[in-house]
Amino acid sequence: MACASHSHAQRVWGVNGQPNTGDYQAWIPSAVSQQLDYLNELGTQYYRVSFSESRNDPTVLDALVPASQNRANKVQIVPIVFVQPVPSAGYQSNYDAGYAQGKKWADYALNKGYVITHWELGNETSNAKTEVGEVNFFTRANSGMEASDWSDDRFPGAFDAMAGVLRGLYWGIKDSYRANGQSTNILFGDMWLHFGYVKKIMAVRGDNFFPGDMLAWHWYTPNFGGFTTPLVTGDDRTKPSAYAASFGKDIWMTEVGREGSVQGHAAGGSAEGEQAQSSELEREVADLLTVPQVKGIFVYELYDEADKFKNADPNEKMSQAYYGLVTAEKKRKLAFYTYKNIISAHR
Repeated sequence: MACASHSHAQRVWGVNGQPNTGDYQAWIPSAVSQQLDYLNELGTQYYRVSFSESRNDPTVLDALVPASQNRANKVQIVPIVFVQPVPSAGYQSNYDAGYAQGKKWADYALNKGYVITHWELGNETSNAKTEVGEVNFFTRANSGMEASDWSDDRFPGAFDAMAGVLRGLYWGIKDSYRANGQSTNILFGDMWLHFGYVKKIMAVRGDNFFPGDMLAWHWYTPNFGGFTTPLVTGDDRTKPSAYAASFGKDIWMTEVGREGSVQGHAAGGSAEGEQAQSSELEREVADLLTVPQVKGIFVYELYDEADKFKNADPNEKMSQAYYGLVTAEKKRKLAFYTYKNIISAHR
């Protein structure tokens, strides 16, 4: 593998964890320690964690942040925080809810002395639920690039409500840090093939509206090909990488990993075998490394989620349960060593 260039050396490397589930033995100190051991072995600096089962209680940070900060090889926790928007409530009400949520989490972290350098606003917010529990908050199409999310709101006021939540979360966190004479970085985006989503959010509140310091993106090939492959052959303007770069923000790819197919069904991770997962991960990361704006790469995810999906439909299990770098039996997979070697080669 080629030696690192100066631009590559500026990138950061991370892994996703979902320690709300039994696969991660949620919040057990020995299980947390083992997760951090794996991250240290890989050479990753960041652990992106969803606290979706925390009922918006920031005390869950206690399970991971102190353990990560007290290590000689520290791992930065990147918490994902969110509050569900309510389309019927309007922009300001959603802003207020987001602000309270963001400030609550940031205040707690700062009062505990936790060093959190990056926060992320929601996980794939373009798939958010409404107040009545419906999924697919926004109309979704597969026409590619900006047209994919420029359709009307599926629920009236959806984009305005989402804009309020996101801007509120952003300033709730920022104001908490500023009041303490500190600063932090906030990631916004979390897109999964929703190319027009960010621009639609900006369109309803103004061209300068961007509730984040950096752009987050999720990319799983080969669904739409490579991140640098034009969606329209011969037209470089339709490269997903060009669209992402057009916002003028550093990009963190906060989820990347294997997505393929088995006999016509969606399959994820090592469902097609460890070699397939490893090879696809290597190709995917190599493609991302050619994009100067991509400053962070996070593999999804640390562990297979066999327990979470044990009773799932076979197709869902095939597509969701095998993304891990480590098996349910805590055996390092081939992709684990592939990722470790990539990181080592691009320091």
